[in-house]
Amino acid sequence: MTYVTYYYYKYFTRVNPLPCLFPFPLIDIFPYVYLWFNGDIISFVDYCYEKYGDIYEVYGSVRSIILCRGEYLDDFSSNNTHEMKFRNCQGAEELGLQGKGLSLNNDYKSWMFNHHFFNQAILSPRFTTEAIDQTNKLFNELEIYWTDEVLKSMEFINQRLDAIIKSRREEIKKTPLDEPLPHDMLTSMIIKNTLRDDNYIHTGVTMSEAMRSMSDTEIRVNILDGIHTGTYKTANMLSLIVYYIAHNPDVKRKMLKEIDSIFQGRRDMVYMKFILLKFGGNLPNFHGLLHISMKFPVFVEMLWKYYAN
Repeated sequence: MTYVTYYYYKYFTRVNPLPCLFPFPLIDIFPYVYLWFNGDIISFVDYCYEKYGDIYEVYGSVRSIILCRGEYLDDFSSNNTHEMKFRNCQGAEELGLQGKGLSLNNDYKSWMFNHHFFNQAILSPRFTTEAIDQTNKLFNELEIYWTDEVLKSMEFINQRLDAIIKSRREEIKKTPLDEPLPHDMLTSMIIKNTLRDDNYIHTGVTMSEAMRSMSDTEIRVNILDGIHTGTYKTANMLSLIVYYIAHNPDVKRKMLKEIDSIFQGRRDMVYMKFILLKFGGNLPNFHGLLHISMKFPVFVEMLWKYYAN
């Protein structure tokens, strides 16, 4: 009873209330989705859009504001806004996530510290340049190594990755200290917190978990995570782009015209030409739509047309 009273108190006293369906404690909007629309989330979203218009909210355990106009996305794409801010909660603190990292970190100083190092490690220009060069090479090489044998046994994959990691460690050991190393993900993980790490900064933390280098097993699992999540998100993004290009002839015409004018028939991708693509510069704005593209097709199509014009 206390929880229900508190729940509705928070609901009726919320800041800047928007139109929404009347919520239920614990079960949120499930009665509407499953009783009114037989579990069809797309029909539920279409109903809310027709009833409430371009902006409304869904009030559950977390208050969510739904935007249905493309220009509203400008506020989220600007440099002075954030994708989401999580409130402090006991669960995150018990798991050791509160005040650490980026996603669940509400401590501004700590977030800035982590954000700085994250950008240095992932978003360096040298890493981007090498990633594009390696993409061209690996795309052709993949057809040679990708056989049914790889898919049959996880043990085979682990053995292959361990052999690759061991081989790269040997290459690094044989490389003189004054000779630069490649800036790929595997090399960066191997040399982190070692003498070969150019970005090593002593943070005052004792020599334990934070200061040690990664083991081969940890590196292997991280590489697999990168392959899995990277493939999933990349495939979703490319599928989304291709689908809406095919359904918007004007967009296709503009994109092909720009590609032909910059690459001039070259099959391989060059970094300095890639950054000249102005039309493709809007593609990062669709990163947040990957997980909702299949559930909110009308919303995604409006955003696509907005950024394509």
